[in-house]
Amino acid sequence: LEFTVTRPPERNCMPCAPPRVWDNCTVDVSACASVGPGGNCTIRCRLPFQGVPTVGRCPSSNVDPSSEVMWTPPVCTTTCPQPDPDTWPGGYEKVSGTNYSYRCARQGFAGSPMTSCSADPENCAPVLGFSGCLPVVPCAPP
Repeated sequence: LEFTVTRPPERNCMPCAPPRVWDNCTVDVSACASVGPGGNCTIRCRLPFQGVPTVGRCPSSNVDPSSEVMWTPPVCTTTCPQPDPDTWPGGYEKVSGTNYSYRCARQGFAGSPMTSCSADPENCAPVLGFSGCLPVVPCAPP
């Protein structure tokens, strides 16, 4: 009885493709442009955003050059500049004596005001966004 053992053809391990980023303003993956098999790279927040860097990895057994670096995005935050009162959306007022506290305008608006700081997609500058205050409207007749 004879046995012939055949091994599958060996495949060359390949570098991973850089990760795709949905937010080029906040996250910097430039260190992941060419990560070899078994290698890693550091993913950082772009200035002026700050956060703890994370690590991207290319599996040591990667044979698919289109396979992206495996990664988790860092949590990136920044402090938004105080907006000019002339540019606030209608329905919001700054609480006097505070830096970043707002309320719904007393006349004609209600809700729970919230602010968020995000990057303007056109120039990546931090922009303070407002939400939560809605105009008060009369109820429809029954």
